[in-house]
Amino acid sequence: NPEVYTGWNYRKRCLLALLPQAEDDADKQTLLQADLTLIEKALRKNPKSYGAWHHRKWLVAQGAGKLKHELGLCAKLLDMDERNFHCWSYRRFVVQKLGVEVPDELEFTFHKIGQNFSNYSAWHYRTKLLPQLHAPYMTDGKKQEPHESAAAPGQTAGGFVVQPAMYTYRLDHRAQEQVGEKLIPAVDIDKEFQCVQQAFFTEPSDQSGWFYHRWLISCVRQGGDLAALVDLIGRELEVVEELLDMETDSKWAILTMARLYEAQYALQFKLGGLAKDTLSEIANLQEYYKRLIQLDPSRKGYYEWAKTRVEQQTSTI
Repeated sequence: NPEVYTGWNYRKRCLLALLPQAEDDADKQTLLQADLTLIEKALRKNPKSYGAWHHRKWLVAQGAGKLKHELGLCAKLLDMDERNFHCWSYRRFVVQKLGVEVPDELEFTFHKIGQNFSNYSAWHYRTKLLPQLHAPYMTDGKKQEPHESAAAPGQTAGGFVVQPAMYTYRLDHRAQEQVGEKLIPAVDIDKEFQCVQQAFFTEPSDQSGWFYHRWLISCVRQGGDLAALVDLIGRELEVVEELLDMETDSKWAILTMARLYEAQYALQFKLGGLAKDTLSEIANLQEYYKRLIQLDPSRKGYYEWAKTRVEQQTSTI
């Protein structure tokens, strides 16, 4: 049973007592390799064993094994189950120690997402990699030159045609706390939007792609050109509305439409107020929440709260 935590911890104590007695690095590796082999057997029984993965991470931190072998092991296990979050977490640990380039990891996640759009871990990993990739964009509050991989307007980057960038994007405050304030080029954010659109057009009922889309929207806090950000929100509204025309009962599409409209209204207020045609759309926004109550009654309380919030915010218009 790989889930016997006491057994793994007892082996740690034994190794901590034996490792100082090792005559050389070869003897040390022999001791550690025995446990690596044991863990591989345990993972065959339970690939999601907390105890086994934690023990393997501890062993590698002690200098056990070869990091490239560990990376290959992760790739094999993710081929078996691409949503094994234990393996994804361990892979991030190995990648950090090995110094794998961020673009290579982004390409790996893109490949795994292509195999299965419902891959929460791969989408989540991209939210960690993008800030790392574009860290050179800001240093001490001064904008730096774009990353060398960024393509010029009209050129192709990563298989997507790049349109002229009208705006830049800034990570939301939670990401800033982790890596400092960094800029992500519009071209790269647009590629992410195109990627996730493929996901929810293919599987509109799967929530993983919608969550990533929501993260992208939260990241596009534009640095000053609010009108450009309104245009971006409007573009995403058109995309989701196109899907909703085909999937009329898609809960995630309806919820995303409602949130995008709310974001658009908030931005328009900052720009000087809502247009007359926008006021009529507020009623449509309330209808979205009414529809969600019918489609998803288990979350009725949340949708009613959201609907009431809209009514309160627009009552003075």
